[in-house]
Amino acid sequence: MCVPGTYLEPIRDWLVNKFDTQIRTIDWNKARFDVQPFLTNVNQKMLDAWSQDLFLAMLEKLP
Repeated sequence: MCVPGTYLEPIRDWLVNKFDTQIRTIDWNKARFDVQPFLTNVNQKMLDAWSQDLFLAMLEKLP
């Protein structure tokens, strides 16, 4: 529990674990479909790359 006025230090392992769990539970086809209307036609092409593997690889690169 965080007390108002105090600093809560992020714990990398906890954060990575939470992101990993979330990335593995996302329906990537649905995510692409949900985001598509908010992007221009040019930017919509990047959605083709969205996948569990892509985001897990990005997660591994977090400092």
